[in-house]
Order: sequence, then structure tokens, then C-alpha cells
Amino acid sequence: MTDIQEIEEGVLIEADFYPYRIGNLLNDIEVRNGSLDMRELFRMAGNVIGSLWTLGFIKVIKTGYRMADEDTFEPMSHTVLSDAETREFLKNPDKWDEMDILSDTLAYELEITEDGRNYLESAIRTIR
Repeated sequence: MTDIQEIEEGVLIEADFYPYRIGNLLNDIEVRNGSLDMRELFRMAGNVIGSLWTLGFIKVIKTGYRMADEDTFEPMSHTVLSDAETREFLKNPDKWDEMDILSDTLAYELEITEDGRNYLESAIRTIR
């Protein structure tokens, strides 16, 4: 079985229920590692995403949202980044701030793949 780190496994668990926002991953990394500047957070998140994407466990997607009412956003568009777009995205975490990846209306999210789901199932069986 592939050996992945706890934080990567946590991403898969979260992404198994719904697309996991990269902003949430940044929060999880910051909670685990204390106060980091945004540049360090983006690089660490890029490493986690890159590892899981290289294994074929996740896809990076962009989802456009619109405000449905004053408290709720609803999805309008859902685009899976191509391999080339994902490589470019992962290669430039220093540009994520310019890309406004923490936007409420255009979210970069992680979606689990069938391989990622199979990994989770085998990891759960191994624990039992």
C-alpha cells in the first residue's frame, strides 16, 4: 500500500465527502504548524496537493459560486484543471495570492478520484 502522511490522508477523508477547499487545507496546515506566513502556507499546501495529485488520488478543480442569499453561496460552474493547468498551478504557489485562491466566488478545490477512494478503503480495512 502507498504510504502517505497524516495530513494527506486527512485531505482524502475530507474530499471524500465534498470538494475540499484549498483555503481549508491552508487552515489545517496552520493549525498543525503554528503561525506561518502565507508564502510558507502556500508552499506546504502545494507540496501536499502535488503529492496526492501525482499519486492520482485527487483532481484540482475550480468552482464558481454566486451568492444565493446573504448567507449562502451556490455553485454555478465546475471545471477540472487539465494536467498542464494543474502542473502550472502547483509550480507557482507564490502566485496563489494573485490568483485569489481564497475567494468566496471562485474556489480552488480538491476532488477525490476513484484511486483516492480505493486507497482510503484499503487503509480503513488495514486498521480494522
